[in-house]
Amino acid sequence: MIVAGQSRLTRPNHRLYAYQSQHHTYDFVGGGNEVVCGYCHPEAETVVWSGDKCRVILADEPGFDGWCRVIWSDHVRELSDLAGPDRDHFMAVVAAVERTLIALLEPVKMNIAALGTAAPHLHFHVIPRFETDANFPAPVWTERRHTTSRLDRIALAERLRSAFADAVI
Repeated sequence: MIVAGQSRLTRPNHRLYAYQSQHHTYDFVGGGNEVVCGYCHPEAETVVWSGDKCRVILADEPGFDGWCRVIWSDHVRELSDLAGPDRDHFMAVVAAVERTLIALLEPVKMNIAALGTAAPHLHFHVIPRFETDANFPAPVWTERRHTTSRLDRIALAERLRSAFADAVI
């Protein structure tokens, strides 16, 4: 069981492991010790929309312009842990992010993923795919051919904030 609403989360009998991507580190300490979640306590993130129950960030993923994450505010592990209305709201936000990215960026395809093995906090990746991205058409988690972005990240964040302010979420 995870006890939420505290600065640290406790989860008994959980293995010790750490995950580090290019830009984020999440540490989970087990055996009845504390778990520190990088989504509950982010060090730095670019928030482009925030509501009462979830937020949308522009992920720092070089080579993948517009990659967003929709993150549930409370520490919840699985989509099925949410009550029906909360689950519906979360998925409506994911769909609104997808629609907004399609309208703003006109990608070739959209990828939506929820993995969470390394960071067990409910979040979805909403990823616009372009022929110019880091490894199109291969999956985003394969080795990147380059890390060059074609769009200015700060300007893109402002465009997303403006678009989400007008979106019905």
